[in-house]
Amino acid sequence: MPPRTTKDSQHFSNIKEVPSQESLTKKFIYFRVGSLRFGHHGIFGILSLFIVSFSFWKSFRGNVVPVWLACLCVISSLTTSIGSLDLLPQVPSSSHITSWIFPPHREAFRRTIAITGYINFRLVHSWILNKESILFPCLLLVYTIYFFSPLGSNFSNGNTWVFVLPIFFGLMVDCCNQFPIFRMKTISVLDSDWSRVHEWNATKINESYLLLTLLCTLQIAFMFTFAFRGKMSIQNCYWIAALQVGILLFRLA
Repeated sequence: MPPRTTKDSQHFSNIKEVPSQESLTKKFIYFRVGSLRFGHHGIFGILSLFIVSFSFWKSFRGNVVPVWLACLCVISSLTTSIGSLDLLPQVPSSSHITSWIFPPHREAFRRTIAITGYINFRLVHSWILNKESILFPCLLLVYTIYFFSPLGSNFSNGNTWVFVLPIFFGLMVDCCNQFPIFRMKTISVLDSDWSRVHEWNATKINESYLLLTLLCTLQIAFMFTFAFRGKMSIQNCYWIAALQVGILLFRLA
């Protein structure tokens, strides 16, 4: 257990392994806003936030997301998420939220990147591929188990119950609903019924929901980036993110 200190002292004592000033100067900086530095990753992050927001707005209003906007949405969000791997050394290993919640921030950082990949995987299939192929749900299942399986998690840490398990089960529900229902047509022929899959993707986890989830993922990542730089309370960020995840998963019920 960490020593009993004030919230401020806990905040600064739990943020470790901050890169040196020398390592920061090696990265090209376009501009600064106060103590915040905006380089390649920051620029792509801002662009991605606007592009995904615009895509969600069009989809929510019932308009078709044009191909050029769909491509920009996927490219910008994937570039932002993959590029953020370079920021891992700047992410604290853990922090103290409550007496039983100690989020491993680097693990959460990687999970956030993987969620971006999952959503884009679904969007690309919806926008471009859009074929009834058993290969897609199989790849989606492997991806989900590989990146989000709770095996090996610390179940005495409340973070596992707040984020790890809900996200895993939520993605598994969506993933399983990408599989068709198989029926034996004849003794030697197996027929696949994709009507359940089409209904799920049209009424439950549709394009607007996927774009909203992607937007929330980017927003949460930005929020914690500010928190790690001392601009926001990590405790507040944590509970805001938990509330957003809970609201998004409520639709799966």
